[in-house]
Amino acid sequence: MADDGGRPRAVRAAVVGTVLGLLVGAGAAAGTAALLWPDGSNGDPRLHPDKNDLIVHAAPVRSGEIEMEVRTLQCGLEFTTGTHAEAMARGQFCAVRVTFHNDQPVTADIDTRRQELVLDDGSVVQTGNEVMQIKRQLRTQSVGGRNVITLDLWYDIPVDRHPKAIRLISEPDLRGHEPPRPVDVPLPRYTKRN
Repeated sequence: MADDGGRPRAVRAAVVGTVLGLLVGAGAAAGTAALLWPDGSNGDPRLHPDKNDLIVHAAPVRSGEIEMEVRTLQCGLEFTTGTHAEAMARGQFCAVRVTFHNDQPVTADIDTRRQELVLDDGSVVQTGNEVMQIKRQLRTQSVGGRNVITLDLWYDIPVDRHPKAIRLISEPDLRGHEPPRPVDVPLPRYTKRN
């Protein structure tokens, strides 16, 4: 009888030991993966930049109630594809990833058509309607109160031009505050990588 009473206790101890060992091992593996993840973002909202993205190190700017931070830049793309279509650039596609942070308690809107790319010759280009649709980026995006969104803004620029800055602006809020002013964020010169 003593053997029967001891056997379940030994089995229980072995099961508990095995489960604890698995949990500790899984935790160690997850921690190691988080520290050594290949993209180096470690949760950074730059959202896993592509190998051809140039990371932009610019301070956040504010337009109206929205804080905006330029994350990445990529240019020199001759074509792009989406889930249901593809497009050839008239010149070259440039994509700029921007994070919009609404720290107010009310919803704010971002009109992607008003986010302009300033080129090295001083000309200004709006987002490309077709390429934005192909890349599933909405024309107007609502940012909930105290929320953050990251958008890829796509432009079709002449092949011999380079972006010098991106001009960002939020939409007027519903509380009747002063209309937001555009803010230019300088962009580094993009060199296509092979």
